Amino acid sequence: MKPPAIMTNEMRLQAILDRKSSEGVLLQNVMELDSLSEDADFWISIVSDRSYSASHRRIATVQYFVRHMFYRKAWEINLSAMKLQPSECRPEVMRMVAGVVLVSHELDEVLLRVYFIFSEIDWLCVYLSLFPNAEDSLLLHAISGTKKNCSFVIMDVAVGEHLHSGASILWQRWQRRQVYTCQDTGRPPVVWRDPPY
Repeated sequence: MKPPAIMTNEMRLQAILDRKSSEGVLLQNVMELDSLSEDADFWISIVSDRSYSASHRRIATVQYFVRHMFYRKAWEINLSAMKLQPSECRPEVMRMVAGVVLVSHELDEVLLRVYFIFSEIDWLCVYLSLFPNAEDSLLLHAISGTKKNCSFVIMDVAVGEHLHSGASILWQRWQRRQVYTCQDTGRPPVVWRDPPY
């Protein structure tokens, strides 16, 4: 009997591109990616393509942030490249924080929370810690990609993802060939439990 074939990152990325892949198959493949062999546009191409399912687009959005957005300039997020409807993306600056904060931050940094809502059950919440602190409008223009001459840097990233089963996963940034923290939390923390429909 032949031993099972070892899947390479390239094979996993091809499986992720398959529109027929279930949520479980997609999650298994993204959790087993062991190096940064794709560029950020790989994930953007899925998020911006409405022929992919809401689950597919949700999972691609999570991986875009946790794999590619740590220690990048805020304008590199470029939300406009995702071609989202206004109802699918809700960014906000968090000046007052109550409850659980999923990212580390210093006093001279500011927290942003961005909800991505692809369906009633396919949503996620991205937390970004940006340096330096600034006015809300400047920060929101920076992450939309409309203000490219800004110097805001993303100092930390975390994402809470809501699964079809009702469970959720907390993802933290991926860097230097280390697998991100990925923890099934059972229920999302209060701070991102209810998306703003």
